[in-house]
Amino acid sequence: MGHEGPYLQIRPLAGGREWDADPGHLRLLTQDELLRALVAEANARSRQGIWRRGGPPSTESRRRPPRDPRADHPG
Repeated sequence: MGHEGPYLQIRPLAGGREWDADPGHLRLLTQDELLRALVAEANARSRQGIWRRGGPPSTESRRRPPRDPRADHPG
């Protein structure tokens, strides 16, 4: 977001061309709007195979069934 004269230059959350907006007509995102935008961004990264930290989820952990902790301690 930038500014040009008295106007703020904003763009859609999903990206795109910016436009000039009167600061008096703007408001902060609600919690729901912010969460919706963050989930949409995470879903888009997932579809494109892009992850922020640690790389993609391990396929190995999806192949093995969960380990039974009782197997180590018969009783």
